[in-house]
Amino acid sequence: MSEENQTQVQLQLADLVLALEIIQVASSRGAFKADEYTAIGGCYDRIRSFLLTSGAVKEATEEEEEPAQEEPQGESND
Repeated sequence: MSEENQTQVQLQLADLVLALEIIQVASSRGAFKADEYTAIGGCYDRIRSFLLTSGAVKEATEEEEEPAQEEPQGESND
């Protein structure tokens, strides 16, 4: 084999964290078809489980998962 064929590719935990973020963004933008969600969700779950086990990501609380709803601004009725 030549030296070109022996080049090693390294994958880091940060790459997997980025992959999760990409899946989340693409999903929120409607990039996937309905019948693709099972495979994509399974892949997402496996990566996420690995990252949780490795300590690279932490379990999000409900407050972190859902954006805070702001009070409508306007005149108060006090």
